[in-house]
Amino acid sequence: MKEREKTKEHRVPWTPTFLFLDSEGVEQHRFIGYLPPDEFKAELHMAKAKDAFGKGKWQEAYDAYNHIVENFTETDLAPESLYWTGVCEFKLTKDVEKIHAKCREVVERFPGHIWAKKLDFSSDE
Repeated sequence: MKEREKTKEHRVPWTPTFLFLDSEGVEQHRFIGYLPPDEFKAELHMAKAKDAFGKGKWQEAYDAYNHIVENFTETDLAPESLYWTGVCEFKLTKDVEKIHAKCREVVERFPGHIWAKKLDFSSDE
């Protein structure tokens, strides 16, 4: 398949667009644009986490998300990854408090970040 056909098939609007496909060619993650090294590395781990999550491999997904939280704390993906560790813990234990605890932790550790805004339920009336 030619490059232009692939670009059209995957709906690539501009370059650089990074696509992460699974073994069946299904897109698991994408981002557009150049990034500093740590942000780029975090995106690689996010792709791995999303792939594992989509396949129901909760522990593997947890480990990949947690790797971002622990090793790429200053990146934009850390708050989102922290939330998803809670979702993975819920999937493993069926304890909904795991998600609630991670939501509170995101709000506390990353105030002002878009994920803190998404997860801050204390301001709801």
